[in-house]
Amino acid sequence: MSERDQLILKELRSNGRLSVEELAQRCDCSAVTIRRALQDLQEKGLVVRTPGGAITVDHVGVEVAFPERLTINAPEKERIARAAADLVKNDAVIFLDNGSSVYLMADFLGEKRNLTIITSFLPLVNKLSARPDWRVILVGGQLRPSRSDMVGPLAEEFTSKLYADQFFFGADGLDVETGVSAVDPESARLSQIMAKCTARKILLADSSKLHRRATFSVLGWDNVNHWITDSGVETENLTTIQNKGVTVELV
Repeated sequence: MSERDQLILKELRSNGRLSVEELAQRCDCSAVTIRRALQDLQEKGLVVRTPGGAITVDHVGVEVAFPERLTINAPEKERIARAAADLVKNDAVIFLDNGSSVYLMADFLGEKRNLTIITSFLPLVNKLSARPDWRVILVGGQLRPSRSDMVGPLAEEFTSKLYADQFFFGADGLDVETGVSAVDPESARLSQIMAKCTARKILLADSSKLHRRATFSVLGWDNVNHWITDSGVETENLTTIQNKGVTVELV
């Protein structure tokens, strides 16, 4: 990695979100050079482009827009999504959250028959609605435009009256000891309720989420049955999490 790229990452990690102009000034180079460098760093999964600037992927206190989340570690997310879809049986009832890997999972459910899919995520509803033999249930509640999902007390009460065979969910951060975390309380609470109302909890999260602890706790490892991730997890951490009773599937 070039000295310029290292400096860009250092500035972003120290300051959070920065504009192209701010980075150009701090790195003493042109805005064109910064844009080109940010594109390269995004392709490597190290930063996320935002309107007019960027943030680092490990700055989990900042909420990243959904289209931008889809671009982070895209090949790993696709493999994780495909493996998750393989765990779904015909006639199953499943919860799907608003994670980017969970969203991609819907692309690989095509051969499954007679599914009942419960979600609070509007983009998923649009993707799933083409199948007449699937029953898609949208959780009611307050629309959150920034994440295109339904949240709040009504969504939580509605969800608490349902039951599913499996809950597929993502994470903003993962800690080897404490488990899964999220950047916002609404997502954390709804995921906790879905977890209570399901038989099996399946985490979809690539290895870059590890060692990144977001603000709000979602689930401890004792409440995760299965974690689908990539081979970037260190052996020591893999063993620690498996010893907590989690089945870890590397793809």
